[in-house]
Amino acid sequence: MSPPSDSHGSELTQEQEQVAAAPADSHLLVLAGAGTGKTHTLVERLNHLVESEGVRPGSGILLLSFTRAAVGEIRDRLRAGSGEAAFVQTRTFDSFATRVLNKLEPNGAWVGKDFEGRIKAALQLDMRESLDDYNHFCVDEIQDLVGPRAELVKKILDEANCGFTLLGDPAQAIYNYLIDDNQQRPEGPEILIRWIKERFPQLEEHRLTGNHRARTEITRMVWDLWPRLVEDEPRWVLIREDLDDIFRTHAEVIGSDTDLREFATDPENRTAVLCRTNLDVLNQSASLRRLRIPHVVARAAAERCVPKWIAVLLRDEEHLVAKTRFKALHDQSSLEGLPPVEEAWRNLRAVAADGPNQIRLSNLAQKIARDFLPDSLSETASAPLVISTIHRSKGREFERVVLVDDQDFYNAAGRFEMAEETRILFVALSRARDEIWQKDPPPLPQNERRKKQQDRWTLVKGQGWLPTAVEIRPGDVDSQYPPGSDRAPDEDPVAIQRYLSDQVNVGDPVTLEFISGTTRGTPCVYYRITHDGQFIGITSERFGEDLASRLGAGNNNWTRRMRWPMKISGIHVDAVATMGSGSEAVTANAELGRSGLWLYPRVIGLGHLGRLEDWEEAPRVQRG
Repeated sequence: MSPPSDSHGSELTQEQEQVAAAPADSHLLVLAGAGTGKTHTLVERLNHLVESEGVRPGSGILLLSFTRAAVGEIRDRLRAGSGEAAFVQTRTFDSFATRVLNKLEPNGAWVGKDFEGRIKAALQLDMRESLDDYNHFCVDEIQDLVGPRAELVKKILDEANCGFTLLGDPAQAIYNYLIDDNQQRPEGPEILIRWIKERFPQLEEHRLTGNHRARTEITRMVWDLWPRLVEDEPRWVLIREDLDDIFRTHAEVIGSDTDLREFATDPENRTAVLCRTNLDVLNQSASLRRLRIPHVVARAAAERCVPKWIAVLLRDEEHLVAKTRFKALHDQSSLEGLPPVEEAWRNLRAVAADGPNQIRLSNLAQKIARDFLPDSLSETASAPLVISTIHRSKGREFERVVLVDDQDFYNAAGRFEMAEETRILFVALSRARDEIWQKDPPPLPQNERRKKQQDRWTLVKGQGWLPTAVEIRPGDVDSQYPPGSDRAPDEDPVAIQRYLSDQVNVGDPVTLEFISGTTRGTPCVYYRITHDGQFIGITSERFGEDLASRLGAGNNNWTRRMRWPMKISGIHVDAVATMGSGSEAVTANAELGRSGLWLYPRVIGLGHLGRLEDWEEAPRVQRG
């Protein structure tokens, strides 16, 4: 196998070549630091398996990774080549688990469960028949695998009976907090690695140590700490002190958020503003929006955003769509973000093929509704300036990293676990190829403090309990029915679909306006979502219950009748996305045809509830 050029213009190193050219039945464990060419080595490994070992790309190789961003990067690199490796199956763990469940228990109790629930459900199945055809199994980012994902890898390795290549970096193990067992938490992914070594005595261990990312003095200083992070017993306090010294002494300082405007208009040098929590991300994003500085907010690893173009192109079609018809629809569209016609058609065929040259819309809509889609049909947020948590930045690199220096949070009681926090800081700084900057977080409103309950951030004033702002997430929008067809009888679903398609853009501000609230049974509140005064959707029941609980609805915190925030502001459009239904009647009843497809808005932000004195009592209503 001749050594090809890597993504940074150099040939495969000897270390990389030994991994890439290993036989298909090898059991490989590859430890590779940030910027050592791990992804490129993996791509060349897949090329070798297909071209030199004769492994079938479509059904003979399974590649799993933790995040959709990592899966997307690998897929893009494979498809950039001209070989058959472009057809290798690349999936996230939840996508693979969903695929297995759909095959073995198509109508099982897993339907409707979240990603974690699906992985747990898959662990209960006998997968041997589903894995029989695979000749090689690859896992990227194994250091992120704890809990059910680690158990899923162990199950696959036990039942697949084939060669494997496992890649990861212990220095970037930052998901130990997900482990429920406090005694196991310090070990994290080492539990999985130890099991692999004991289970497979013929295991070959490799290390990639060459630096292909860091190109400046400061980024090389970060890189030089990697060997110390992967020692058998790292000296965490000293490593943390050295990372702090690099960050506080050598990183350049951004004086104010207005200085980020230049970065936002520099597409040749991508910039990531990295924050410790999603509340910090939303607060930083709000500051930039006030300054009209363009940017996007990185999505969570488990979030799936089905792209807008699917509904726009296909919502007026019925039943079956032939390739010739799809090509005509594609050619007539000038929609931004529309992929090339062959790529778009291939991705649709992967989930809704019906015969050799057509797709069935009911199959497509049903799989969208059940979240059973390949990761290639999940849209990622992209722009020159990205605001992200450190965890969401895993597996990515940027020319420039701006780390938000929030010492109040880092030093909070009960949060500072030296080993994990040191690795988190290393992950943040090692995303940079060239520049590392530091900046203070935008200030929170005076006398307000952050508080997290049941996985949702809020702001509260002083030592009080009542929130002044709440974290708004994409799942807080009701997507079960087309906007205007449920709980909004006076709205026109057809007009709303046109408005979403033509008038609503990423980053546009939206407002939540009170509809109704109840304190009976399980308290819940509903809000209209408006864009420039136009109704575009309503909030979900889950959000309504969550907010009502935080507002103290149904308990004795209110001495008079319950009062509700009338408006929630500070929210913006994350995307206009496609949703589907297993029944074409859902769109037919809304006079939207029989495709089963429609558009809905995904919104995010730090939603401000307004002044307490502006909240109003509302008549109690029954839920229905």
